[in-house]
Amino acid sequence: MIMQESVRSADRHHVDSSLSVAVATRVTSVIPVFFGRLAGVAYSDTFDINQGIESKWRELGGAPPSGDLEQQVVANLPRFRDRALGSGVAGAAVVAAAIDVVTALLAPLEEGRDRLPQVSAGALRVALGMDGISPPPTGATSWLAFELRGQAELVDLVGPRGEGVSQDLLFEVRNESGAQSMTYRNAMKALLRP
Repeated sequence: MIMQESVRSADRHHVDSSLSVAVATRVTSVIPVFFGRLAGVAYSDTFDINQGIESKWRELGGAPPSGDLEQQVVANLPRFRDRALGSGVAGAAVVAAAIDVVTALLAPLEEGRDRLPQVSAGALRVALGMDGISPPPTGATSWLAFELRGQAELVDLVGPRGEGVSQDLLFEVRNESGAQSMTYRNAMKALLRP
């Protein structure tokens, strides 16, 4: 009985982690677009904080945790957040909210706590920010509706919490969240277009 509960707990943690990384992937594509616009041609020299999300995808795929990389990302998050908010550029508050999503994804968790509520709430703040600066995506009445629908689709794709996430399903979830992230990315590009 104890072994069965332990397996269910591990499966639940994997589902929570998978959904958390997928939700974060959806909204954080605005970050490199924004900082690319700020840095111009020097963008290749800036630190990419989305590496923290990539490390989580690799970890879900079976790679060992990338503690050093994640620590480096976490150490840079406040600087990037301050830089975005201090820029005065349209979309800065949205990017700060997206950085908060990365912070929630990489923050240490207490035993028995789920990460998804914090990541999901942060993603909704990104969507609300987009509602204030960008027309809604095609087929959606608002960015908030788009984000809520996208998160619900990811949950439906993964299935009931407590069941395991296979590598095939993880690949599908990653592809779906990556495809959906393009909507955020393209909207931020359009917003920042000179």
